[in-house]
Amino acid sequence: MAGEMAILGSSVHALTTAQRVLANDVANANTPRFRAQAVRLHVLADGRVEPAMVSQPGVATANGNGVDLEATLLQLEKTTSALQGVDTLIGMGTTAAASAITNLQGA
Repeated sequence: MAGEMAILGSSVHALTTAQRVLANDVANANTPRFRAQAVRLHVLADGRVEPAMVSQPGVATANGNGVDLEATLLQLEKTTSALQGVDTLIGMGTTAAASAITNLQGA
């Protein structure tokens, strides 16, 4: 099992990667033929979290882009909440993190 700080660090990295991708999707919501991307979070056997980029299927929008703005903003809100939770765990110290980290990885 990876150390608690390694798990928290990988969670922060994965969630901030997801936020960057979501922000890019929002920024391109009106860009014709833009294809949205997403980040899936995978929990490794040692407890660390790894981000994986995936392309989103296109949605039927007037300009032909693949951004579902409402769903993207909702996911951005979820990752923000998850990051705040990780920040709280870091502030609490590593002993509290081990039992709570799995709840954050559903974002």
